[in-house]
Amino acid sequence: MLKTLSSHKLFICILILAILIRLAGLGSWGMGFFRDEAALGYNSWSISQTARDEFGQFMPVVFRSFEVFFLPLYVYLSAIFMTVLGLTVFSTRLVSALSGIGIVVVTYFLTKTIFPKKKYHSEATALLVAFAPWTLFYSRGAFEGNLGLFLFSLGVYLFLRWLKSPSTSSWLRWSFISMVLSMYSYQAERLVVPLWLAVSLYTTKKIWWNKRSDFWKVSWPAILLSLPLAWVWFSPAGLHRAMGVSLANSSNIPLLNPEQPSGWFVNNKLYLTVKKILAMYTSYFSPRNLFWELDYNPQRVLIGQPVLFFWLLPGYLYSLWLVVKNYLKKNLPVSLLMFWVLLGPLPAALTGDPFHTYRSLLMSVPVIILVSWGTYEIISQLHNFKKVIALSVLLTLLIFSLNRMVSSYLVVTPSVMANEWDQVFKSTVEAVELIKSDKQKIVFDTSYSEPYIHYLFWTGYDPLKLQQVSSTLNLDYYGSIERIRFVHLDNVYFESVDWPTRRGDSGTVFVLPNSKVPPSEFAGDPKIKLLKEIKNKPGQVVFRLLEIKD
Repeated sequence: MLKTLSSHKLFICILILAILIRLAGLGSWGMGFFRDEAALGYNSWSISQTARDEFGQFMPVVFRSFEVFFLPLYVYLSAIFMTVLGLTVFSTRLVSALSGIGIVVVTYFLTKTIFPKKKYHSEATALLVAFAPWTLFYSRGAFEGNLGLFLFSLGVYLFLRWLKSPSTSSWLRWSFISMVLSMYSYQAERLVVPLWLAVSLYTTKKIWWNKRSDFWKVSWPAILLSLPLAWVWFSPAGLHRAMGVSLANSSNIPLLNPEQPSGWFVNNKLYLTVKKILAMYTSYFSPRNLFWELDYNPQRVLIGQPVLFFWLLPGYLYSLWLVVKNYLKKNLPVSLLMFWVLLGPLPAALTGDPFHTYRSLLMSVPVIILVSWGTYEIISQLHNFKKVIALSVLLTLLIFSLNRMVSSYLVVTPSVMANEWDQVFKSTVEAVELIKSDKQKIVFDTSYSEPYIHYLFWTGYDPLKLQQVSSTLNLDYYGSIERIRFVHLDNVYFESVDWPTRRGDSGTVFVLPNSKVPPSEFAGDPKIKLLKEIKNKPGQVVFRLLEIKD
């Protein structure tokens, strides 16, 4: 079959499938729509309408929302689409989906550049990137890290193209620009890009050093582009996310026994920090984590789906031998690919969390390239009949795995992880809006997720009206890292509700999570009227609207 299908046609078929699986039902299928997505979406909408964010900051270099600080490129690109498509789940996720499609394209050309003589290898790699749970999952949500992965991958590809034709300096110029743009997309790239460029430029110094005057001319556009980010780099807003989760925060490295004095190999902070970093770092190359285990965070999990298909394990193990053999042969493209793999999990390893598929997303593409390489070489060593059998088995396993993944995405995970994905906020906000004009005061309890950002998103709250409220906050935008919530929008308030003391607030409607106020807390009380129950996909009550009668 492959003999009758040209390489380009096969890739086009793979690309069409990748587009369909990333765009189909993007705004409606899946687990839900959680608060970080709502923050990206609403701030993109606000930028598209007013060039200011939810706090009235003009074209910020770092965005903030409740306690989250995120880099700006995803927001600005989404704002472009929202001027046409409006504020929707689809338009909020579109940049990530298009980035996922771009990752498939870049991986194809990247593999073809590294392994130019291996027929159908680049197509096979593109196929794995298109359908691997790791890359597909983050292409179907508003994840700015997916944009960062695309831009970094593009930068690596352009760098390798420059190595093949060093006289064409434009390849290198655009590689640097793409790398800098990736640093405007996600926090991990802020650490990895400088390290990867330093290693790559050092290993290729014989190529560019003799023409270093031209090299600096090529570098200037990227240097100028990086200045705004450098300006805010060491501000509290720029450092907040990294310092909050990294091992530089001493609270993430607890002493083995706090009652004992510190000492080497017992309670020494430096020793324990280095030990934990090494343990975390090596865990990202563990076959168990890559092929069996799930992410510890329920918002980054497809039930029953590790980041890579289990049947690719032999290819992964064999690729490690291939890397050693090619490195000894001083294969520069393979060496640069390995630098990418080795640097990719570093941002995740420097945090206090277990295996984190999002912070390590940067390593997904090179790992899949390695897995594809190992699998390709194993099959290439088989004779014709055995090769046909092996390919048939792999195709069967791929179809089986895709069927399980689709079932997990559409049915299993939305049921199991309903609350983690803020599944009911759209219907809750719609219920609030129906009664808003008739009620004196509506209080949204803040113990579950971030209701104010969901309220802004699902109502499409007028950004200009919101900025009138935010102008009273006197917020030090880049210098303050305090958690900021809007206290009220019109007659809708966002507060932590102490039910025993507030159940006597006559004329007030409370929006309360079931976990905080079960039916036993209000059933039989004639002064409390149940207006509505909001249920998630499994049919569990998440919110109740309770009115305190006058």
